[in-house]
Amino acid sequence: MSVVLLVRHGQANFGLGNYDKLSEHGQAQALRLAEVLAGRGQTVDRIISGDLDRQRETAKVLSSVLGGGRTVTVDPRWNEYDHTRLIARVKPMYKKQWVMVADLARAKHPHRRLQEILDESLARWVSDGDLPAVHADAEAPEPDVESFAAYSERIAGALDQVSSEQGTSLVVSSAGTIAAAIAPLLGVPARAWPDLQRVMVNSSVTKVVRGQRGISLISFNEHSHLEGVPGLKITYR
Repeated sequence: MSVVLLVRHGQANFGLGNYDKLSEHGQAQALRLAEVLAGRGQTVDRIISGDLDRQRETAKVLSSVLGGGRTVTVDPRWNEYDHTRLIARVKPMYKKQWVMVADLARAKHPHRRLQEILDESLARWVSDGDLPAVHADAEAPEPDVESFAAYSERIAGALDQVSSEQGTSLVVSSAGTIAAAIAPLLGVPARAWPDLQRVMVNSSVTKVVRGQRGISLISFNEHSHLEGVPGLKITYR
């Protein structure tokens, strides 16, 4: 039997310029997870990461404690979808990040407003743009935007490969990608897949195993390592 630990990256720099970087708190979350896993006697045979900076930075922290000198293997199939381009399909003016930040700052609840726009963009993406646009300035899909079908296929292939490896693999990825990987295991339809990613905590662990009956989900979004720790908080971005 093989074990795969799917780890969501630590908190990113939302609203602080380059989102694709860990915040200081995200670094602390990753280190706390590494220390707790080591304290439990958890060993890993390999560490894999997508090639986004926030994923690789998280993997580097985990590897420093759990890796035993191993090099982190980078596999871009574990990358997150490009949320900026998907959002721009619904709100074209958000192609310029400074415009998005300024516009959201005027909202009563900026994070909630961004989540609403992201939810709409994901719904349109899953349906290949067949849903009617709520915004008059919404755009059709760009030819080079990865389709949801292609996204799902690359993730399924990555999970199939890593779960075929003997021993324990630790994979650092993102909320959407981990949710898309486990949704089929739960029988969750594509339209409801975003509900899983919405509740996923930074540095949480989702565990799957592969045996004679195939791949099974054992636990989802486990984040007890963050609870009751002074200075650490639970975050979702």
